[in-house]
Amino acid sequence: MSANIDLLKNEMREAKVLKTLAPSVLEKKFANSSRHDEKQRKNDLLLFMYSPSKTMPAKIGSLVINYKLYESFMKKIKGFQTKTMLGKNCLKVEYWKLGNRSKGVLELQDISYYFESFKHIPNAEIELDVQEA
Repeated sequence: MSANIDLLKNEMREAKVLKTLAPSVLEKKFANSSRHDEKQRKNDLLLFMYSPSKTMPAKIGSLVINYKLYESFMKKIKGFQTKTMLGKNCLKVEYWKLGNRSKGVLELQDISYYFESFKHIPNAEIELDVQEA
């Protein structure tokens, strides 16, 4: 991956401060509201998206994916045959082992919506087998 990761992490920390609420603030603000669960889920998602320990956005084609998740998954399926495809809204990795029934598909959805204003998202180097139209 290219680009300065420290600059990206700083952008993520800044977005986390600006776009999320501390659990105690969320509890006070929406304690008796029917929207509490919805706000809690959205806040948890944003906390996940902007945590460098859980998410590392990277560009591949016109998409932004969680490269940290991709790398972790690829390590787990080492020894499997794979087919990597870039679709309109996701990166798909089909994997299988010859001679047994172990197979599956990983779909990494485009998360560019969460990183639209970011200037330091690196480009990922992923070998594609198919680029879907």
